[in-house]
Amino acid sequence: MKAIIIGCGIAGPVLALALHKAGIDSEIFEAQKSLDDDAGLFHYLSPNGMNVYNVLGIYDKIFNLGHICNKTILNDENGNSFASFDEDNSMNEFGANSIMIKRGVLTKALREEIIDKRIELHFNKKLKDIEDLGNKVIAYFEDDTSAEGDFLIGCDGIHSHTRKILMPDAPKPSYTKLVMAGGYARIPSKNHRNSMIYANYCKRAYLAYFILPSGEVWWWNAQSYPEEPSKADLQKITDKQWQKHMIELYNEDSSIIKEIVQSDENDFMKYPISDMPPLDTWYKGNVCLIGDAVHATSPTNGQGAAMASEDGVTLAKCLRDMESSQKAFEKFQELRKERVDKIVKFGRRNGDGYFLTHPVKKWFRNTMIRIMTSPIIFYRMKKDFFGYDVKWDEKIG
Repeated sequence: MKAIIIGCGIAGPVLALALHKAGIDSEIFEAQKSLDDDAGLFHYLSPNGMNVYNVLGIYDKIFNLGHICNKTILNDENGNSFASFDEDNSMNEFGANSIMIKRGVLTKALREEIIDKRIELHFNKKLKDIEDLGNKVIAYFEDDTSAEGDFLIGCDGIHSHTRKILMPDAPKPSYTKLVMAGGYARIPSKNHRNSMIYANYCKRAYLAYFILPSGEVWWWNAQSYPEEPSKADLQKITDKQWQKHMIELYNEDSSIIKEIVQSDENDFMKYPISDMPPLDTWYKGNVCLIGDAVHATSPTNGQGAAMASEDGVTLAKCLRDMESSQKAFEKFQELRKERVDKIVKFGRRNGDGYFLTHPVKKWFRNTMIRIMTSPIIFYRMKKDFFGYDVKWDEKIG
């Protein structure tokens, strides 16, 4: 068998590596002319995501490129801690640790593995059309070239062109009324421990940060933005203009929040946040969607990269064990849909709580968070999220 993979973000390379492990050939086609390894922000990779890299034999490589994250502290609008959760025992509980890693560093590491396995990778290949002939699939590109394989997998993100061709009437991504921004800074405050996330439910928005052992601060925020902007609209706003907006947004918050948004080192990256409404079917004939192309989740729950990685290994396992690609796609959706739908809903709820302004609603949100992060309840939630195991060596019946 041979797979045509559309997209070289996270899902595409993970799928290709897992297919290689399963003895199935693949070829990757990426629309961009090249990938900028310095673009984008960073990912929180929880144990369920890291365990995928265990399956692929690259856990140590990915772990050493990131920074261990072993705790999250949640602060209220006055800067006081009202809840926290530890991940110190993740290795014993789930077989992997959580890390923070730059997106470009992760995707570059995955591409290096692709090259090492001699999996073909092509850039500047914008998908134009798909022809499913039953016994094979042909992908046509805008440069008048084509490629054929036994099946095609769309790993091309939330604005997937594969999805538009395959399912023209499918729901479009849903704007969450949130804009997320982030960047890298250095601040004078020294009274915070590194290797943990400080999540701040501020007076008018949300801001979280992670301090590296070097003292560098990785931060991200989410704020209410009722009218949906395009990414291009946000890019037109200069760093100076955005920083002025951020300083005003957080002018009543704690000193460390003010230090972060006032830092002269900030190069603000801004994104409108959308997620995908549930799709009834993820495949058609010999074509299937995975990752953000079919179930994009808001980054508010820190599971996007992990879900894409889980998808890649799970689909490869289905293709390894089922008698046809259609049977594999059917089984893949059966194994994944309930989990990812639940996580997308969880991310949307998280985001809705970021910009509450009414005191009673804030009190209720913080109370619910305290309950959810209590040891017994949080352990169950961690097990549900972090304890997911693809179980590569178990054959699918």
